[in-house]
Amino acid sequence: MNAAGFDALRMAGAIVPLEPEGSIRLWQTATDAPRLSASTILSGHGDPRLRDAIAIVDLSAVGLTQYLPTPRSPARSGADIHADAVGQMLAGRYLAEPTHARMLERLWFLLSAVVFIGLSGVLAGRVVLGALALALLAVTPFVFGALEYSMQGALYDPLQPALATIMVAGFEGYVLYRRSEQRRSTLTRQFSQYLSPSVVQRLASSDTEAILSGEKREITILISDIRGFTTMSEQLDTHEIAKVVNHFLGIATDEILKRDGTIDKFMGDAVLAFWNAPLDQPDHRERALDAGLALIERVKREDAAFTADGHRSIEIGVAIETGICSVGNFGSERRFDYTAIGSPVNRVARLESTTKKLGIELVLGPGFAAGASMPVVQAGAFELQGFKGEVPVFTVPEMQAAHQGVSREVEIQQSGAPGAVVGSPPSVQMTPPDVAPRTRSTR
Repeated sequence: MNAAGFDALRMAGAIVPLEPEGSIRLWQTATDAPRLSASTILSGHGDPRLRDAIAIVDLSAVGLTQYLPTPRSPARSGADIHADAVGQMLAGRYLAEPTHARMLERLWFLLSAVVFIGLSGVLAGRVVLGALALALLAVTPFVFGALEYSMQGALYDPLQPALATIMVAGFEGYVLYRRSEQRRSTLTRQFSQYLSPSVVQRLASSDTEAILSGEKREITILISDIRGFTTMSEQLDTHEIAKVVNHFLGIATDEILKRDGTIDKFMGDAVLAFWNAPLDQPDHRERALDAGLALIERVKREDAAFTADGHRSIEIGVAIETGICSVGNFGSERRFDYTAIGSPVNRVARLESTTKKLGIELVLGPGFAAGASMPVVQAGAFELQGFKGEVPVFTVPEMQAAHQGVSREVEIQQSGAPGAVVGSPPSVQMTPPDVAPRTRSTR
């Protein structure tokens, strides 16, 4: 014995290692000891198998034989258990825990934790592969322990490293989940002011890294501003200018977000928005046109109430164009915006100025007209700054018809008819668009 308890048992020249409480670990074998009937021995008939053998006497009557559970069997007779123990003593091979077992178990845990954490970034979006990797790391200690038990009689505890690996995987999964939720929260907070709630929700549940990193895709761009705002801003105080701009931008924001558009930016009295990014919208042309017409109609409808409150009446112009642009997060590490860059964006900004020349509130670019599913008519052609040659400008038939009606009315009034308006602005004295002269843009 030693200070911790039992150490070993010496018997007939053999030393049997013991557990501190005096027990011996059972190494259960698959071979069964031969069985002899006691009646054969008692009748005087000997059996050669008993020569130089250790005999274990067991009562086999029903209810008398003792059965005990073992690690490998739910019920094993006491005689077989004793036979296994005697076999270990005779062979000198005992089931024992190696001195380095604990160190090896902890080393495996650390190694599997490092491997799983290293793979977590790659397997974050691959649930099945992540589960297979976790299962492989957790099962390996059990396989190793079973082989060592059956071949060497060495005891290793596979449960602790397996459970520790699962706990690390659970913690890493929770960290990834929190990061994902934080990214979604940040994404929702950043884009809720520029995208409709439905688009933000779909964006948060999609592969945001791929979507926001930048890509080339066809989009439809809308730009709108207040006509004559420069002159207006020189005549009004700062408070009144803010009222006018916020009134218009509030209407624009509502109408754009109702149609799931992406508000790129506010530029003074102007708003720039686009469709078909960051998420696919096959009907992006229709959405943009519907937003432009609704914006014009709502500004007119609310203008009476707005001017009744003592504010300046406003008129707007809207231009829409379609084309391939680079869309994504652009900027620096300190500040970036989700925006669109490309020739169609520059062209739509130039096209917006033609609304004043044509006297039409809505103009459409050639890219939009080329793939439009709705009828459009050409309203003129202009040379735009930064673009070679004349660029055709289109509009919708109802907008052209309304413009033609206004042009005829103005011409009649200026000819001296009763109720003529003297000194009407020259900008509305235009012939129908189909015979309008080519105009050069000075913007």
